Amino acid sequence: MKHKDKDAPFHLAGWTLFLVCAFLFFYVAVRDRDLILALASLLFLAGCIAFLIPLLKKNGERASLSSEDQQPESFEK
Repeated sequence: MKHKDKDAPFHLAGWTLFLVCAFLFFYVAVRDRDLILALASLLFLAGCIAFLIPLLKKNGERASLSSEDQQPESFEK
């Protein structure tokens, strides 16, 4: 499982680059007034976001777990 933890930043970077590409494709579509390319770009953007959501959820859970582990335990008397 540690192998997947090491790969997570690379997955996040890859999907972020795909998002940038989707925005650039959409920009070109609007500039050229190409409706089909604009729709395809929006679908590509939605697909990238759909893949990013579980990845970000896993990173968020991991971050909250690690912060809980670092807090000192309180002992009740």
